[in-house]
Amino acid sequence: MLTFLRNNFVHDNGSTSELKTDKNKEKKAMLDKQPWVNLSGSEILIEADYIRSAFKVIKSLIQFVEARLGEIADKAIHPKIVS
Repeated sequence: MLTFLRNNFVHDNGSTSELKTDKNKEKKAMLDKQPWVNLSGSEILIEADYIRSAFKVIKSLIQFVEARLGEIADKAIHPKIVS
C-alpha cells in the first residue's frame, strides 16, 4: 500500500482519478477502509499521525536491516577460525 501511495503522489500528484480505474478498484476499496486516508475530493489526503507512524515503522525496518548487514560484514571481515 505504501508503494502504491508513493507512486500516486509522485506520478499523479495525489489525484484520485487513477483510483477510479478498474485496475485499482481493490486498492481504492482498501484505502476507503482506512481511517487515516480521505478520498472524498479530487486528491488523496493522508493524516499527519499516519505519516509519522509510517515513518517510525520504516525507520525501524531500515535500522534492523543495517544492523543485520553490519553483522554479516563483520563476520566476512573477521571470520571465526574453527579448529
